[in-house]
Amino acid sequence: MGYHANKCISTEDLSRIEHLIQSCQLAADIRRLQCVYFRGSFGYDAEKVAALTQFSTGHVRRIWSAYFKDGVDALLTKPKGGRRHCLLDESDEEALLAQHVEAGSNGLIVEIDTLHKSLCERVGKSVALSTTYRLAHRHGWRKLAPRPFHVNRNE
Repeated sequence: MGYHANKCISTEDLSRIEHLIQSCQLAADIRRLQCVYFRGSFGYDAEKVAALTQFSTGHVRRIWSAYFKDGVDALLTKPKGGRRHCLLDESDEEALLAQHVEAGSNGLIVEIDTLHKSLCERVGKSVALSTTYRLAHRHGWRKLAPRPFHVNRNE
């Protein structure tokens, strides 16, 4: 075997890997789980596992190293995306916009400048105007401007 030849995969981990293979939705996760499962259950070497999972032998060895270092959780992908650099969380954004909804429902025109000023005050620092536009767009706001003249006026 050669690579991590002296390390064994426990029966508890094998049963957990079997369960994860059955319940996992992502094909990439299943293939990574199979890399460890084939080694633990059948004693396959890296070349045989690579042929079965269509990974390179180097990638199979990296998967084994990740497993022996961090356990079964290292074989599952981490969720991507998210709001990592947000200035306010969603509830704070809704509360900020709620103040301006009241002004709009009273017949006043809500301008982006006033929204931008209140956002800067809430955050405590100056932010770009595009941040305010993205905030408004994220909550379904859109630009509505009154017509410059009445539609039924005499021409």
